[in-house]
Amino acid sequence: QFRNYQPLEKGGWGVTRVMVPFLDLANYSPTGGRFDLDGRGNICLFVEGGVQAGREVFLDYGARSNDQFLLHYGFVPFPNPADTVNVPLVDGGKYEVTWKELANPLSADLREACAALLDSMVTTLDDDMMELNAATATLEGGDASVEDYDLVLALQYRVSKKRLLTAACGL
Repeated sequence: QFRNYQPLEKGGWGVTRVMVPFLDLANYSPTGGRFDLDGRGNICLFVEGGVQAGREVFLDYGARSNDQFLLHYGFVPFPNPADTVNVPLVDGGKYEVTWKELANPLSADLREACAALLDSMVTTLDDDMMELNAATATLEGGDASVEDYDLVLALQYRVSKKRLLTAACGL
């Protein structure tokens, strides 16, 4: 059980950010636990099914886009079913495409805007996948530099966006 901690920063949208010793060390897993306040204001960790002694405790950081994961946590889940892509529209606006909304067909105009965004990219999804596979092999070889890790992260981010755009186009 944790004692009450005072907020470090008052964020937007009614969010209060706090640092909780030990809990802030938990790694991400989409099947991890969650933390919340109990009725007395204590921060508690809730894990379905419990945790075996000696096993790592994971947290589910919530459904976030890869932009949010990269900005706030320095990594991207790969793949990420909550990822989004902001697609510029002909009228100057933007539309946020999500995996969830692909359950229904997109309008022809939106599919065309997704295709135009894909076409504007310097590399193709296949190019990025080949480079990602090669970079991942370097990491697995054990002789990787910080730049190699950064490259894999950047490629995972790009591949995730391009996969979503490709699916949105119906390709």
